[in-house]
Amino acid sequence: MLTTQLRQIKSYPTYQLHAYTRSSSSAAEDMFRICILETMKWLRSRLSRFDTLPEQIMLPEPENYDLLSFDMLQSFSLSIGFNISVVFIESRGVWSFELTETDMGENPGTDRERPPVNGRTFRTEISFMLHNACVEIGIRTICSEPSDTTAPCKVFRPAIVKMLAQNPMIGLRNEYEMNGQPLDITTRSEANRLIDAVQDPKFNIPVVIAAEAPYEAEECHEISAADVKALLSKHMAALKGYGLDDIQLSLYGLRPADELSSVRVDISHLGFETKLANKDHTISEAKPQMPEKPAVSITDEKADRLRTFDYQRLARKSVGYAFICFVKEDCFGIFNNRMDMKLQCGDVIIIDHNTVIERFPYSVSSADFDEFYCRIKEKVLSLPMRNTVDFGNVVFGSDARLLEIKEKKKQNITIEEKCDLLSQENRELKNKIRDLEQKSAAGNQTSDELRQYRKLLRESEENAAQLSASLNELEMRYRKISDAFYNSASVIKFYKDKAEAAAEFPTEISAVAEWAEREYGEYIEISSRAKSELKKYSGSLDVSTLCDGIYFLSGYAKFKTGRIDKQLLDLYAEHSGWEVQNCGKEALKIYKSDYTMNIDGRKLLMDQHIKYGIKSQVLIRVYFTWDDEAKKIAIGYMPGHLPTVRNST
Repeated sequence: MLTTQLRQIKSYPTYQLHAYTRSSSSAAEDMFRICILETMKWLRSRLSRFDTLPEQIMLPEPENYDLLSFDMLQSFSLSIGFNISVVFIESRGVWSFELTETDMGENPGTDRERPPVNGRTFRTEISFMLHNACVEIGIRTICSEPSDTTAPCKVFRPAIVKMLAQNPMIGLRNEYEMNGQPLDITTRSEANRLIDAVQDPKFNIPVVIAAEAPYEAEECHEISAADVKALLSKHMAALKGYGLDDIQLSLYGLRPADELSSVRVDISHLGFETKLANKDHTISEAKPQMPEKPAVSITDEKADRLRTFDYQRLARKSVGYAFICFVKEDCFGIFNNRMDMKLQCGDVIIIDHNTVIERFPYSVSSADFDEFYCRIKEKVLSLPMRNTVDFGNVVFGSDARLLEIKEKKKQNITIEEKCDLLSQENRELKNKIRDLEQKSAAGNQTSDELRQYRKLLRESEENAAQLSASLNELEMRYRKISDAFYNSASVIKFYKDKAEAAAEFPTEISAVAEWAEREYGEYIEISSRAKSELKKYSGSLDVSTLCDGIYFLSGYAKFKTGRIDKQLLDLYAEHSGWEVQNCGKEALKIYKSDYTMNIDGRKLLMDQHIKYGIKSQVLIRVYFTWDDEAKKIAIGYMPGHLPTVRNST
C-alpha cells in the first residue's frame, strides 16, 4: 500500500525590519493608531478581489485616525483561505498582526515567472509597541518549506514598509531616517556618528558605503632627455636665480635662453643641492656628477573626479533594506583608523553587524555601471534573509499571545478560566517549540533556545498540575479547619493566593530581582550588591525555592508591620521550612564589611538570614535586615553563603 511520506519542515526569515517612528509633533498614541490603520489598509488591498471583507478589518482610513478608539480594537483570528491573527494588549501598548499564506509563485505571465513551490508557506508578522514618544516597529516574513526544498526564495519587502515610511505623520527611522535619500558623510562628526551606529550591537540595518571616486587620470607628456635640455635652456633665467652661472650650467650641456614659465619641471634628479632660506642661494661645492637624464612628466594643475555608480538610485530602492552612504575622501582616515577598513577612492563596501561582508574596488563598479548597479541592488535586497535581527521590545505572534495570556491571568477570573488560560499557554508554547524545531532544521536555531522553551512548557504543565493539586488541598483543608479556626477563610485565601503566586515565579535566576521588586516592592527592597551576586551566580540553584524564600520574606514584612499574625506567617514558612535566624555575633564583628549593604546611600547591617539546604548543590541563603526607616525587609546578599565563624552563636 502506498502512503504519502511526511517531510520535515524548515523555517527561516526572509524580510526583516526593526525601526521606530521618527520624531514628530504627533502624539505617540496617534502614531500608534496610524500604524495600525496603515496595516489594515495594506491588508484590504491584499484582499481587493474578495466580494466581502471581514468586519474586523473594516477600520477607518489612516488619515481619519482620530475616528479610531482603542475600544474598536480587539484580538481576533480568521481563516479565509489563509490565516489572519491579531493580538491587541492595551495595557502593554502591543498590537501584533500575523498573516499566513501559501506560496503563489512569482511574476506570473512573464519570462521571470516562478511556479509555486509545493509545501512552501509565508508568515508575515507586523507588530507595534507603543512608547511614550514613539512607536517601535517590527516587521518580518518567515518562510516554511520542506527541508529538502532547493527552489530559491527571494526576499520581498511587504508594501506596508513603504506605506509607513512615506506617511508624513510617522515615517521610519533607526538612528537615521529611512526616506530613500543617501547619507552624505562629509565631516568628521558625521563619520564618527555613522561608525558609532554601525558598532552598536543593537543596530540591525546594513550599511552600503560608496566612497568618493578617484580623480580622472592626469594627462602626462613623456619628454626625452633631448627635450629636457631644450626646456631647461628656455628656463635658464629661472635656474640662474638659484645661483647657477653659465659655466655650471654648461656642465649639463645647457645654454642661456628665455624662461618658460608655463611648465613645471622636476630638476631634483639633476643633483643640485639648493638652499632657499635667504636671497643668497648657494649650491653645493661638491663637483656635480653627470646625472642620468630620465623622462620628465608634466601634468595639468587640476583634475575632475571620475563618475561613480548611481548610489542615489540605490538609496531610493533600499528603503527598509539598508542605508546607502556617500563618503568623502576627507573622511576615509576616520573609517580606516576606527574600523581598519582600508577604504580607498571608488570602493563600494557593504557592512552588516559591524563586519565588512563585501568589497568592490572602483575597477569592478566602473567596468559597467549599469551591470554593477543591478548586481549591488540584488545583493542589498537579499541581506535580510536568514540574518540576525534584534527586535528590541517588539513581540510577534506566539510571544504576543503568551503575553496576552499572562495579562489575563492577572485579572480576577475563576479557577476554570485560569485552567483554560494555562491550556492556551501550553498550546502556544508547543507552537513555539514547533517553530524553533523548524528553524533548527534550517540551521538557524540554537539548542539553548529550544531547551529553554521546552523547559517553559514543562514548568507550565507542572504549574497547572500544582494549581489543580493546590485547589484540591484547599478543599480538604477547608473541610477540616472550617469548624476549628475562626479565620478559616483567611487560610483558604492564603493557599489560593500562594498557588497563583507560585504560578508566576520566574524560572531564570536573572529575572528574580526584577520579579521580587515588581510583585513585592511594598514589602521588600533589594540592594545593588544582591542583584549583582544573582547575576554572577553560576552554581546549581532551585530558582523556585529561592522565589519561595522571597515570598516568605514578604510575609515576614507583613508580620513585622502587624498586617498578619504568627499563625498566617507559619503558612508562609511551611512549604520549605523557612525560619528567620540571627547571624552570628562574632561573624558580624569580624566580617562586618561583608555583612554591610548600601540602600539609598544608607549603610545597613545584615543581621538576619533564612536558609535552605546544607549542601553546596542545593544551598540557598538570603541575608537581610529590617529597614525601620522604609518599613521593609532589606535584602543585601543572596543566594550564596557569607563567611561565618566556627561555633559562633
